[in-house]
Amino acid sequence: MLMHDTALWAMAKYLAEVDFRVRCQSGEDPPAAWAGTSQRLSEMLDATGYNLSFFAPEVTAMKRALLRPARAAERAL
Repeated sequence: MLMHDTALWAMAKYLAEVDFRVRCQSGEDPPAAWAGTSQRLSEMLDATGYNLSFFAPEVTAMKRALLRPARAAERAL
């Protein structure tokens, strides 16, 4: 990834993580929250001229981290 791509991904990742957590706190189950978050992430990246597939490895890693069960996440810390 180029420097511009890295900065864009950092911003997009932060916003997606916040969106996911807000959705979960609002009562959505994690898979549904991820579906909504990934849709919003896709729309945001499309608006910048990128698409979700450009960041596929990063999106996959973020999805795994966000959907990891809470206890597994606590053990990872």
